[in-house]
Amino acid sequence: VIFLVDWERGEPTKAPNPVQTPMPNYGYGMGQVGMGQPLFGGQAGRFGGHSPPHFDQQTGSMSRFGDAQGQAAAMGATNSEGNGNFADQGVSAWRTLFVANQLNQRLSSTRLLAPITWLCMLALLEGMTWKNAARWYPRFTGDDNLISSQFNPFLQFALGTSLWLAIIFLQLVIRRVASVFIGDELHDFVDICSTANVSVLLLDEPFHGFYIHGKAPGGRGELCHSELSTQLHREEKGIGLPRGLTLDDCQTFELYLPPDLSVQISGGSPMHFRQMLYQIFGGVNSTLLTMKNRRPARPEPQDVAEMTRHRCRVQSLVDSLVHAVMRRANDVVQDRTAAHWFWGLVPQGGVAALRQPIFWKDNIGLAWAACLAYGSEIRALGLGLPSGFEWHLALLELFSFQMTWRFQGSITCAAAVAFLVNQTVLTLYAVLGSWRLAHTTLINSIFFVGAKPGAQGLLYIIVFLMLVIHEASS
Repeated sequence: VIFLVDWERGEPTKAPNPVQTPMPNYGYGMGQVGMGQPLFGGQAGRFGGHSPPHFDQQTGSMSRFGDAQGQAAAMGATNSEGNGNFADQGVSAWRTLFVANQLNQRLSSTRLLAPITWLCMLALLEGMTWKNAARWYPRFTGDDNLISSQFNPFLQFALGTSLWLAIIFLQLVIRRVASVFIGDELHDFVDICSTANVSVLLLDEPFHGFYIHGKAPGGRGELCHSELSTQLHREEKGIGLPRGLTLDDCQTFELYLPPDLSVQISGGSPMHFRQMLYQIFGGVNSTLLTMKNRRPARPEPQDVAEMTRHRCRVQSLVDSLVHAVMRRANDVVQDRTAAHWFWGLVPQGGVAALRQPIFWKDNIGLAWAACLAYGSEIRALGLGLPSGFEWHLALLELFSFQMTWRFQGSITCAAAVAFLVNQTVLTLYAVLGSWRLAHTTLINSIFFVGAKPGAQGLLYIIVFLMLVIHEASS
């Protein structure tokens, strides 16, 4: 589950022909926030017990986003011709779409490159005839009868696995060295969030997830080229405002949420966080079902306005949670020991014993990739060794390679089968992940580009299929 929080705030205008139907207060705007009973009526935090500040783009000052204005923005009426005042009036959608697309392109990315892995296996075993080391009489020169003897299944497994591990390790080392000079795409995504003024909340379990704090230091993401260059230049010189959620500039966190987590939005009573999400997405599913049953099945202006209200309600909910964490950062944001990271230990007593959320600092900035095809990793000497989804997929590829080589006898066919397994799984992961991302961020998937296999991937598949057909015919 992925939620995007756009920190920009527009200035809604009066609808030309407002609908007079009473609507509930969706609370679009930031107000006092509580997280569980310990935070209700607690001492004032960094915002002095008031609503978190809002950067006014027109006046250039920090101010509160008024309750009445927030309610009007959430109601967002439209007239019969489809124009009017939407809940996100005055906020550009392109920054959020850009962040969503960047995340969508990274959903199925991995540290290891399957074409490199299996082409190297094919070149070493078949091209350089290293396969002969796995025969009952291992040798590379000599009697042809000995060289052409049958493969020893134990040596066959040992040779294939050892070469595979060596190629994988070499790729990880090259990737680590290259990241020093050209950067890492995961770190680049965190920078993109800060530049776009959009935060990302990723939940991989009901009460566990990760948070990327993308709030721009200047409070704005709508900048011209000159303003953006000036802001980045100031950060480079060390005179800009910090990007992090806390003063130490940490932007990525692993979080645990208590089951009874509650938040309080401006002008409203405390609301149960998960129950409110269920209620909002129940309304989303109802709207989607209405559009699906309509003939022709396409959205009407009122459907667009309704989906906008749902999206703003989700954003307001997560927005309130983040600002509550900022106010109680000394209690909520904590450091985590290396041993704690290594063993993946949960908070003492489990989430059921939590009275407030826990945000563990991720100073490396890569832990959130556990929600992607990257999966989790074990870091040793600065090298990230995959241990999650990517490692499981790599083992599945190795198993497919070993079984095909053992019983079919062709290394070319075995490498092709392993590569096809990789491409099939990652393609399904990309398609399902893209659908899930569109559903939870409430962004139409028509705006997503680059998630499907490109021409290069299709070319690899065609070449390997031709090799399989050639081996099968011969």
